[in-house]
Amino acid sequence: VGVDEEVEGLSHGSVRN
Repeated sequence: VGVDEEVEGLSHGSVRN
């Protein structure tokens, strides 16, 4: 949860689970 964001390189403010 939230790890995908880091992998995608997106900001931690965007929650895309």
